[in-house]
Amino acid sequence: MDLQSIINLFEQWFHGERLSENEAALIALCIIACVLLIATIVILIQAARVFRFWMYVGWFFEDIWEWLKYVCRKIF
Repeated sequence: MDLQSIINLFEQWFHGERLSENEAALIALCIIACVLLIATIVILIQAARVFRFWMYVGWFFEDIWEWLKYVCRKIF
């Protein structure tokens, strides 16, 4: 399922339209996934602070940034 259809489901929900059981379950799963993603980021930041491996976290994001630049240059 693509992002636009999920956004449309949320719009229907916010406007008070009736949703099917599958659509309601999908919205619940999206909310749970967002909460888990935020919790994972917070735990990573907390672990980096406690174990003092900011340097490695920086290297990780720097490698991802370089890879994204490489892929985008290749595609575009």
